[in-house]
Amino acid sequence: MGNDKLIVKEAKFEVLMDKVGEIVKDMQEGGLSLEDMLSKYENGVLYLTEAGERLKTARAKLEKVDLSDIGAG
Repeated sequence: MGNDKLIVKEAKFEVLMDKVGEIVKDMQEGGLSLEDMLSKYENGVLYLTEAGERLKTARAKLEKVDLSDIGAG
């Protein structure tokens, strides 16, 4: 799974969320073996964790923005 983590780190936020959507759809449709369900679940957690970190980073950057720094003061 180490290689998967590298790919996830390089993926865009939107791609991560699309992947989660695909996983949810696949799991809702059913027909997957237990092993496939677990694998998809693990990947979904990986994608959501990275997406959450990206959101945290973006929020921190936005909170640092001072309107006077961009000429609106």
